[in-house]
Amino acid sequence: MNFIETRQPSISLAATLLCCCYCVALTMASSLTYVVNTSLPVSVPLPPDFASFSVEVYCAKNLLVHLDGSPRASYLNMIGFLRNASRLPRGPNVRVGGDSSDHTIYRDNCTGVPLPPGITYCSSPSDLAAMSLLATINGTITIGLNLAHSVVAEAVEYANAVSQSTTLKPLVESYEIGNEPDLYASNGLRPSNYTYSGYSNDFYKWFEALRTQTNLTFPAIQGAVFCCDFYDLWLAEYIEAYESKGFFTSISYHHYPLLACDHNVVTLSELLSPYAASSVNFYAPFATISQKKNESKGFFTSISYHHYPLLACDHNVVTLSELLSPYAASSVNFYAPFATI
Repeated sequence: MNFIETRQPSISLAATLLCCCYCVALTMASSLTYVVNTSLPVSVPLPPDFASFSVEVYCAKNLLVHLDGSPRASYLNMIGFLRNASRLPRGPNVRVGGDSSDHTIYRDNCTGVPLPPGITYCSSPSDLAAMSLLATINGTITIGLNLAHSVVAEAVEYANAVSQSTTLKPLVESYEIGNEPDLYASNGLRPSNYTYSGYSNDFYKWFEALRTQTNLTFPAIQGAVFCCDFYDLWLAEYIEAYESKGFFTSISYHHYPLLACDHNVVTLSELLSPYAASSVNFYAPFATISQKKNESKGFFTSISYHHYPLLACDHNVVTLSELLSPYAASSVNFYAPFATI
């Protein structure tokens, strides 16, 4: 049975992306009509931070503060707007990671620090202080740690710095170990013969170092962060191997139906298309596997959408929510914005 309902929504989220330059526009909508398929299973209530943002490590400070360290009202107000639109006190989760996680080290003082091979950014206490401003809107943070760099101590040092910050630590929802390790063999971050077996060994080594050399409280890891072959071929084994150990707060899968890289232009029409929303059905097998692990407290599924904004109108927001309801998905993380609003 279907029914039609008209509501006065709080916001319409539109986002336009040009591969390395992002902007987000939030506009008001006067009314909304949509069809809800009531035969679908009912999911758990979506948390108020369902819509949130992911930014590269080297962008977070510039988005959150001015050069003098004072808060950048534009970005904080935008995130605060999402919190207010949810009508609940909890603010959005901001993922500080992505590709740059695997090219970042942490130092107490980055001035004059030589960067090891493969490292392009040095994070410092000023970065952590900027991230701490999310406390003003009751937001949370997901921290990406470097897995591609062969020295596990770098990930430990960064995690320790975050966990020792009295203002930042309470905001951290989870840590990610690496970003899209499925691609390490092809993007040069590992040898060309790097496989899931090698990744699994690395993941466990990094986890054990975090468990024994930091004061993190577990579960603390957003697992997987897969995009490609590891998701397709190894996800069930991965969850079976690690979920029962109490590692995970969540699992992340990066879904790419539209790309705006390699000179490909994504039009607004494509962003508004039913395909952009309905392609999330590819997520079904992933969520079905995770649902079998109900014994793990706090285990949920999370989708991170990269390289494009999947949702560009209220209709597609509703479509996505309807499509995800059988799969108990809990959040959508928009990979934007890089450009300051």
